[in-house]
Amino acid sequence: MDQFNFTPTIDSSFYDLTPCLSSPPTTKNWIVTLDDYGSPIFGKQLLVQASRGTCSIVHWISPDCESSPGDLIRLSPCPGCAAHTPLPPSKKRNADLTLCTPTVPLQHSLILPTTNERIRRTTSEVTSPFTWADIEDGVCHYYSRLDFDSDSSSADTAIAPNTPVTIESSAAAVFANSPLVVSLDSRYTFFTDGSLINLGTPDVSMGWSWMQIVPDAGFPNSIATYAHGLIRDNPSSSRAEAAAIYAVLTISPRDSEVTIYTDSQTAIDGLRSCFSSIYSNSRLYYKTTNFELWAIIERTILSKNLTVLPVKVKAHSGNYLNDFADSLANTAHTASSSILISGMDLASAHDFVLIYDNDVVCEFNP
Repeated sequence: MDQFNFTPTIDSSFYDLTPCLSSPPTTKNWIVTLDDYGSPIFGKQLLVQASRGTCSIVHWISPDCESSPGDLIRLSPCPGCAAHTPLPPSKKRNADLTLCTPTVPLQHSLILPTTNERIRRTTSEVTSPFTWADIEDGVCHYYSRLDFDSDSSSADTAIAPNTPVTIESSAAAVFANSPLVVSLDSRYTFFTDGSLINLGTPDVSMGWSWMQIVPDAGFPNSIATYAHGLIRDNPSSSRAEAAAIYAVLTISPRDSEVTIYTDSQTAIDGLRSCFSSIYSNSRLYYKTTNFELWAIIERTILSKNLTVLPVKVKAHSGNYLNDFADSLANTAHTASSSILISGMDLASAHDFVLIYDNDVVCEFNP
């Protein structure tokens, strides 16, 4: 009826939210974004990695924002939750500041105005002048507009089901679209390899690769699917090998048993160190090359409850699968299909991250 027909008045207040990408990296803002299920994530930026497209945040929650969208957004510190694994305890860390420190993509995040720009030891609540109803449409629109495009899969390939995982990096969103043949018994087998070329020159490059092996599945040589890509900074062959393992663990479903064949003894030793509960809090951690990358690997294993079984393969021994993984890693340097690992979360278990020139994370023994 006519009396019920009306043109809704759109509250444009959500357009006032500024993208995080427009803010200088040195400015630490309160932000709002969405998780994989469309629920809001709030937090205060702790470390901005503009070149990697991510920021680590101190996670704050607003339990009533979705149930009472008309009330002002009131934030309180997250005590540690299933979606975002809290950092291990530390005597140096202020528990009220870093109980839960996930990393979110900058391009998906908006600056949230609040009444408290700084978090102090006594801060227990932070209020925004907006309600969730004010900004929900704007946040959802901004998030979906910048969402990653999904890769199409072939008829012989299934995409792993979406399971609750801790997002370790913006690269994880890309890996989420990687083809993976789903295993009914939650056991997965991979061959991995790394490639380093032009070391000591401006053209230095690190490539990595993985192949999923499914015996008797009708695929040539049991290779079900594969991917390859690049990683930057701190060039070494061991970093390329570790990047391949990181890529495998990122696409592996939660609660899986993952067998990784590699010809790198350094990579196997690194994985075994991750199995130690004291690794991230020991002196050994800081003496390990690529310790930030290994911290991400360790955190991925723990947060996804993975059982990882490394197997040593002799390099250049005529093993077809290992040779093919090596070839894939070598072609990653020039292939247009290469995935760049550049937005990794600094899933560090310590209090400080060493960064050179606001861009390069130092991963050598301090």
